[in-house]
Amino acid sequence: MSASSGKKRPWGRGVLSLRHQPRATTVHNSAGAAWNAAARRWTVSASFTALPYRRMAEAALARAQDFPGTGYGLVTTFDCLHDMGDPVGAARHIRAALADDGSWLIVEPYAGGSVAQNLTPVGRVYYNFSTFLCVPHAISEGAADALGNQAGEAPVGKIVSEAGFGTFRRVAETPFNLVYEARP
Repeated sequence: MSASSGKKRPWGRGVLSLRHQPRATTVHNSAGAAWNAAARRWTVSASFTALPYRRMAEAALARAQDFPGTGYGLVTTFDCLHDMGDPVGAARHIRAALADDGSWLIVEPYAGGSVAQNLTPVGRVYYNFSTFLCVPHAISEGAADALGNQAGEAPVGKIVSEAGFGTFRRVAETPFNLVYEARP
C-alpha cells in the first residue's frame, strides 16, 4: 500500500523499505512488463519524489535467474520461488548478487511438512491455485520437478542450501505466508 494515496501498488514493499532506510535504493525487477511500466511511471510521480533522500532505481524486465547488479544488501522474493522453473538457479543468482553481509528475504505461501498439515481451508485453496497456476507456470519454464505453492520449509531450505547459502531460518509466519531469511 502506498501511504500517500492508499492505492494498492505492486511495488509497495520496496517503497516500504525506502521509508525505513533513508539512503536505500530499490531496484524493481519483474518478469511482467506491465508491472515494470507502472513502477517506472510511479517513480516519477509527485507522491514518490516528495520523499526526501529516497529513490527507486529504474525498473527492469528480468527473471530471478538473470536480474542485473551485485552487492545488494537485501534481495526479496514474494510468493514466487515455488513458481519458478529453476528455483535453484534463481537462488544461486541471488546468492551471487548479494553483498557478503546481505540477506535474502523469502516469502512463500504457508505450507506444512505434509499433505495432512495442509488440509486447512487456506491450504485447500492453495492446492487448487498450485494445480492450475503455479505448477503449470513452473513447467512452462522447464521444471522437471515443480515445487508448487505447498512446498513447505524443508524444500525451500534445500534450495537455499544447494545455492550456497550458509544460514536459513524462518523469521515470521501468518496464516497465509511463511517468511524466511537466507544469508551467505
